[in-house]
Amino acid sequence: MNNFKIKSNYTNSFYDINFYIPEESETDNLPLIIVLDGGNCFEIVKSCVKQQGPVHVKTGVKPSIVVGISHQEFEKKEKRFLDFTAPAEEYFIDEKRKFMIPDNLGGSENFNSFIEKELLPIIEPNINFDKNNITIIGHSLSGYYVLWNLLKGSNIYKNIISFSPSVWWNDYELLSFPNLENS
Repeated sequence: MNNFKIKSNYTNSFYDINFYIPEESETDNLPLIIVLDGGNCFEIVKSCVKQQGPVHVKTGVKPSIVVGISHQEFEKKEKRFLDFTAPAEEYFIDEKRKFMIPDNLGGSENFNSFIEKELLPIIEPNINFDKNNITIIGHSLSGYYVLWNLLKGSNIYKNIISFSPSVWWNDYELLSFPNLENS
């Protein structure tokens, strides 16, 4: 499958979608790794999977399909805050960060719908992946988003990896989730 651009009906945004598909994909039902902030993180994850996958018995890193989701460069800051933040009645942002926060926030439910109802159905007929072994990876604000998915009980992802998540977001709201102790 080739890289492509997609417009979501749920978020009303365009995304660049990148793929790494190992040779094993034609015969195996491989794990799928979704990499958020793909413009910055896709190549790193792809490189790790590409190098470690062939020797997975030693490394524990199975051959996997890697899909990167990137925002359009000209609107990346605004769209990241919209897509990767949870809905809230009110947002509490400390003074030192207010200058960097755009007005539109809380679109994470729509971004979930984009992944689950638009992106995955497009790639499913073209790529042989294990629908029960999907990992999502996020860093910084997208790291907050993947933790939010975990804490709200999303059942689409088998694994969630969050690097340096923005847990400060909305006055550390993730730390107040009732099921935090069980995650």
